[in-house]
Amino acid sequence: MRGHWICNLGYLLFRVVVLTLWETRSIMFGKLFKKTDYKALLDNGAVIVDVRTPGEYGGGAIPGSENIPLQKLGTRIKQIKSLEVPVICVCASGMRSASARAQLKAAGVEAYNGGAWTKMIPYVD
Repeated sequence: MRGHWICNLGYLLFRVVVLTLWETRSIMFGKLFKKTDYKALLDNGAVIVDVRTPGEYGGGAIPGSENIPLQKLGTRIKQIKSLEVPVICVCASGMRSASARAQLKAAGVEAYNGGAWTKMIPYVD
């Protein structure tokens, strides 16, 4: 009888721990990985800045996007900031656009990492 009680207590503790961890994970990842509504941003005036090289950009780009290579972004931050609209940064894979987003955020610009430019096409009219 005593073994049965310990087994039930162990099972109950296991469930509490698992459910607590599951809820914590859901809350944590929900805050860390919020899905950005790029369509809404673009509908409300956001601009797309493609930070690939001019050669890459010339090979295909999002219509209406602005090509500012990552190496030259620092010289254009004032101009971008003066637009006073959100900026969605894109590149070939998402690495350079992440760096561009960080630079713009540090300068006080509302910026987002859109990742690969090809993944942003469905959001553009």
